[in-house]
Amino acid sequence: MPACPICDDLSALELRRLARHEPDRHAAMRLLAVADASGGLSRAEVARLAGMERKVLRDAVLRYHAEGPQGLRTRPKSGGLRG
Repeated sequence: MPACPICDDLSALELRRLARHEPDRHAAMRLLAVADASGGLSRAEVARLAGMERKVLRDAVLRYHAEGPQGLRTRPKSGGLRG
C-alpha cells in the first residue's frame, strides 16, 4: 500500500512532541500514527505499528485534516441510558 498523504501543517517531530504531552492516551497514539504516516511509512506499516486497523488510521487522518491535532482526541460516546 502507498503511504498516506498527510497535510504538512505540523512536522512529524512536532506531532510526536504533541503526543508526549497529550493526556488522552488514545489521542496520543493517533498523533503518533499520523506522525509515522507523515514520515512516509505505508498505511499497513503505520497501522501495524500503532496496533490499529487501516480504516481506523484512515479515519484518524481524515479527522486530523479536518480539525488538526485536537480532532484526534477521544470523543464522548453517544447512546446508553442514564438514570
